[in-house]
Amino acid sequence: MLDITSIFLSINGECSPGGQGRWAVFIRFAGCTAHCSYCDTQYSWSGGTKMTPETVFAQAKLIGQGCKTVTLTGGEPLEQNREDLITLISLLVQDEFHISMETNGLHDPNKILGSIGKEVYYVADFKLPSAGPAYGKHSFWSLKPTDYIKFVIQTDEDYKEAKNLQAFWPYFTNRFFSPCLPMTPKRLFDLMRRDGLTYIGLNIQLHKYIWPTDWREEEK
Repeated sequence: MLDITSIFLSINGECSPGGQGRWAVFIRFAGCTAHCSYCDTQYSWSGGTKMTPETVFAQAKLIGQGCKTVTLTGGEPLEQNREDLITLISLLVQDEFHISMETNGLHDPNKILGSIGKEVYYVADFKLPSAGPAYGKHSFWSLKPTDYIKFVIQTDEDYKEAKNLQAFWPYFTNRFFSPCLPMTPKRLFDLMRRDGLTYIGLNIQLHKYIWPTDWREEEK
Protein backbone atom coordinates (compact mmCIF):
# COMPACT_ATOMS: atom_id res chain seq x y z
CA MET A 1 0.00 0.00 0.00
CA LEU A 2 0.97 3.61 -0.56
CA ASP A 3 0.42 6.39 1.97
CA ILE A 4 -1.23 9.31 0.15
CA THR A 5 -1.81 12.82 1.46
CA SER A 6 -3.55 14.17 -1.64
CA ILE A 7 -3.96 13.84 -5.40
CA PHE A 8 -4.75 17.05 -7.27
CA LEU A 9 -4.40 18.94 -10.55
CA SER A 10 -2.46 22.21 -10.47
CA ILE A 11 0.36 24.16 -12.07
CA ASN A 12 3.93 23.18 -11.29
CA GLY A 13 5.00 26.09 -9.11
CA GLU A 14 8.72 25.27 -8.94
CA CYS A 15 11.60 24.31 -11.22
CA SER A 16 10.68 21.13 -13.02
CA PRO A 17 11.61 19.13 -16.13
CA GLY A 18 8.05 19.80 -17.29
CA GLY A 19 8.58 23.55 -16.93
CA GLN A 20 7.50 25.96 -14.20
CA GLY A 21 3.88 26.98 -14.62
CA ARG A 22 2.94 23.87 -16.63
CA TRP A 23 -0.04 21.77 -15.58
CA ALA A 24 0.59 18.52 -13.72
CA VAL A 25 -1.22 15.93 -11.68
CA PHE A 26 0.33 15.93 -8.22
CA ILE A 27 0.51 12.78 -6.13
CA ARG A 28 1.56 13.88 -2.65
CA PHE A 29 2.80 11.00 -0.52
CA ALA A 30 2.73 10.96 3.28
CA GLY A 31 5.83 10.31 5.34
CA CYS A 32 9.32 11.84 5.37
CA THR A 33 12.25 11.32 7.74
CA ALA A 34 14.28 14.39 6.72
CA HIS A 35 12.22 16.85 8.82
CA CYS A 36 13.89 19.97 7.39
CA SER A 37 13.36 23.04 9.53
CA TYR A 38 11.95 25.09 6.65
CA CYS A 39 9.64 22.41 5.27
CA ASP A 40 6.33 23.90 4.13
CA THR A 41 4.53 20.56 3.89
CA GLN A 42 4.94 19.30 7.44
CA TYR A 43 1.34 18.11 7.30
CA SER A 44 2.59 15.34 4.99
CA TRP A 45 5.26 14.00 7.35
CA SER A 46 2.83 11.44 8.71
CA GLY A 47 -0.70 10.15 8.30
CA GLY A 48 -2.21 9.91 4.86
CA THR A 49 -4.64 7.43 3.36
CA LYS A 50 -3.49 3.93 2.44
CA MET A 51 -4.19 3.21 -1.22
CA THR A 52 -3.17 0.56 -3.72
CA PRO A 53 -1.01 1.71 -6.64
CA GLU A 54 -3.85 0.81 -8.99
CA THR A 55 -6.25 3.10 -7.09
CA VAL A 56 -3.73 5.95 -7.04
CA PHE A 57 -3.17 5.57 -10.78
CA ALA A 58 -6.92 5.53 -11.52
CA GLN A 59 -7.54 8.65 -9.41
CA ALA A 60 -4.61 10.47 -11.02
CA LYS A 61 -6.00 9.76 -14.49
CA LEU A 62 -9.49 10.90 -13.48
CA ILE A 63 -8.32 14.07 -11.75
CA GLY A 64 -5.88 14.86 -14.56
CA GLN A 65 -8.57 15.47 -17.16
CA GLY A 66 -6.20 14.37 -19.92
CA CYS A 67 -3.06 15.98 -18.48
CA LYS A 68 -0.16 13.59 -19.12
CA THR A 69 2.38 15.10 -16.71
CA VAL A 70 2.56 13.82 -13.16
CA THR A 71 4.65 15.06 -10.23
CA LEU A 72 5.38 12.66 -7.38
CA THR A 73 6.02 14.68 -4.24
CA GLY A 74 5.51 14.56 -0.52
CA GLY A 75 6.46 13.85 2.07
CA GLU A 76 9.11 11.71 0.42
CA PRO A 77 8.12 9.37 -2.44
CA LEU A 78 11.24 7.20 -2.09
CA GLU A 79 10.29 6.24 1.47
CA GLN A 80 7.13 4.46 0.31
CA ASN A 81 6.69 0.70 -0.03
CA ARG A 82 9.20 -0.15 -2.75
CA GLU A 83 7.18 -2.69 -4.72
CA ASP A 84 4.02 -0.58 -4.70
CA LEU A 85 5.92 2.54 -5.77
CA ILE A 86 7.49 0.60 -8.65
CA THR A 87 4.05 -0.67 -9.65
CA LEU A 88 2.61 2.87 -9.66
CA ILE A 89 5.46 4.24 -11.77
CA SER A 90 5.15 1.30 -14.17
CA LEU A 91 1.44 2.02 -14.63
CA LEU A 92 2.18 5.69 -15.33
CA VAL A 93 4.92 4.79 -17.82
CA GLN A 94 2.64 2.34 -19.63
CA ASP A 95 0.04 5.10 -19.97
CA GLU A 96 2.70 7.46 -21.38
CA PHE A 97 2.80 9.92 -18.49
CA HIS A 98 5.76 12.27 -18.21
CA ILE A 99 6.96 11.68 -14.63
CA SER A 100 8.96 13.93 -12.34
CA MET A 101 9.72 13.35 -8.68
CA GLU A 102 10.40 15.90 -5.94
CA THR A 103 12.77 14.14 -3.55
CA ASN A 104 14.67 15.18 -0.45
CA GLY A 105 17.92 13.93 -1.99
CA LEU A 106 18.73 11.50 0.81
CA HIS A 107 17.96 8.30 -1.12
CA ASP A 108 19.52 6.68 -4.19
CA PRO A 109 16.69 6.26 -6.73
CA ASN A 110 18.46 3.44 -8.57
CA LYS A 111 18.79 1.31 -5.44
CA ILE A 112 15.08 1.70 -4.71
CA LEU A 113 13.46 1.77 -8.15
CA GLY A 114 15.87 -0.21 -10.29
CA SER A 115 15.50 0.12 -14.06
CA ILE A 116 12.05 1.77 -13.92
CA GLY A 117 13.70 4.71 -12.16
CA LYS A 118 15.27 5.72 -15.48
CA GLU A 119 11.79 6.74 -16.64
CA VAL A 120 11.62 9.42 -13.92
CA TYR A 121 13.09 12.93 -13.90
CA TYR A 122 14.22 13.99 -10.43
CA VAL A 123 14.23 17.32 -8.62
CA ALA A 124 16.49 16.69 -5.62
CA ASP A 125 17.17 19.01 -2.68
CA PHE A 126 20.71 19.78 -1.62
CA LYS A 127 20.64 20.13 2.16
CA LEU A 128 22.34 23.31 3.40
CA PRO A 129 22.87 24.34 7.07
CA SER A 130 19.31 25.63 7.54
CA ALA A 131 17.92 22.19 6.74
CA GLY A 132 18.69 21.07 10.28
CA PRO A 133 19.05 17.29 10.90
CA ALA A 134 19.33 16.47 7.18
CA TYR A 135 22.23 18.90 6.57
CA GLY A 136 25.02 17.33 4.54
CA LYS A 137 23.18 14.08 3.80
CA HIS A 138 22.92 13.44 0.07
CA SER A 139 22.75 10.56 -2.38
CA PHE A 140 23.09 12.08 -5.86
CA TRP A 141 25.32 9.54 -7.54
CA SER A 142 22.63 7.92 -9.70
CA LEU A 143 21.02 11.20 -10.82
CA LYS A 144 21.22 11.99 -14.53
CA PRO A 145 22.79 15.21 -15.88
CA THR A 146 19.30 16.21 -17.01
CA ASP A 147 17.87 15.96 -13.49
CA TYR A 148 17.51 19.02 -11.27
CA ILE A 149 19.18 20.04 -8.02
CA LYS A 150 17.46 22.66 -5.86
CA PHE A 151 19.22 24.59 -3.10
CA VAL A 152 16.79 26.03 -0.53
CA ILE A 153 18.50 29.15 0.79
CA GLN A 154 17.28 30.70 4.01
CA THR A 155 20.40 32.49 5.29
CA ASP A 156 23.62 34.09 4.08
CA GLU A 157 25.44 31.00 5.38
CA ASP A 158 23.31 28.80 3.12
CA TYR A 159 24.08 31.03 0.15
CA LYS A 160 27.83 31.05 0.77
CA GLU A 161 27.98 27.26 1.01
CA ALA A 162 25.83 26.74 -2.10
CA LYS A 163 27.93 29.21 -4.09
CA ASN A 164 31.15 27.42 -3.13
CA LEU A 165 30.00 23.93 -4.13
CA GLN A 166 31.93 24.08 -7.38
CA ALA A 167 32.51 20.31 -7.49
CA PHE A 168 28.89 19.79 -8.51
CA TRP A 169 28.74 22.41 -11.27
CA PRO A 170 30.34 20.52 -14.21
CA TYR A 171 28.01 17.51 -13.98
CA PHE A 172 24.62 18.95 -13.05
CA THR A 173 23.38 21.41 -15.65
CA ASN A 174 20.02 22.19 -14.01
CA ARG A 175 20.77 23.99 -10.75
CA PHE A 176 18.40 26.36 -8.97
CA PHE A 177 18.59 28.52 -5.86
CA SER A 178 15.25 28.78 -4.04
CA PRO A 179 14.73 31.58 -1.47
CA CYS A 180 13.05 30.82 1.84
CA LEU A 181 12.26 33.55 4.38
CA PRO A 182 14.00 35.44 5.83
CA MET A 183 15.94 35.25 2.53
CA THR A 184 13.79 37.17 0.03
CA PRO A 185 13.74 36.63 -3.74
CA LYS A 186 15.11 40.17 -4.26
CA ARG A 187 18.04 39.69 -1.88
CA LEU A 188 18.92 36.30 -3.34
CA PHE A 189 18.75 37.71 -6.86
CA ASP A 190 21.01 40.60 -5.88
CA LEU A 191 23.55 38.20 -4.36
CA MET A 192 23.53 36.00 -7.46
CA ARG A 193 23.93 38.98 -9.78
CA ARG A 194 26.74 40.40 -7.65
CA ASP A 195 28.62 37.10 -7.80
CA GLY A 196 27.93 36.43 -11.49
CA LEU A 197 26.03 33.18 -10.94
CA THR A 198 24.43 33.36 -14.37
CA TYR A 199 24.61 29.56 -14.74
CA ILE A 200 22.22 29.00 -11.82
CA GLY A 201 18.47 29.58 -12.01
CA LEU A 202 16.35 31.42 -9.47
CA ASN A 203 13.43 29.29 -8.32
CA ILE A 204 10.36 31.17 -7.07
CA GLN A 205 7.43 29.18 -5.65
CA LEU A 206 4.81 30.39 -8.11
CA HIS A 207 1.90 28.65 -6.40
CA LYS A 208 2.42 30.74 -3.27
CA TYR A 209 1.86 33.89 -5.30
CA ILE A 210 -1.38 32.50 -6.75
CA TRP A 211 -2.58 31.45 -3.27
CA PRO A 212 -0.77 33.94 -0.98
CA THR A 213 -2.86 33.33 2.15
CA ASP A 214 -3.75 29.64 1.82
CA TRP A 215 -1.64 28.05 -0.89
CA ARG A 216 -2.91 24.59 0.11
CA GLU A 217 -6.18 25.64 -1.52
CA GLU A 218 -4.78 24.11 -4.71
CA GLU A 219 -4.96 20.66 -3.12
CA LYS A 220 -8.68 20.88 -2.39
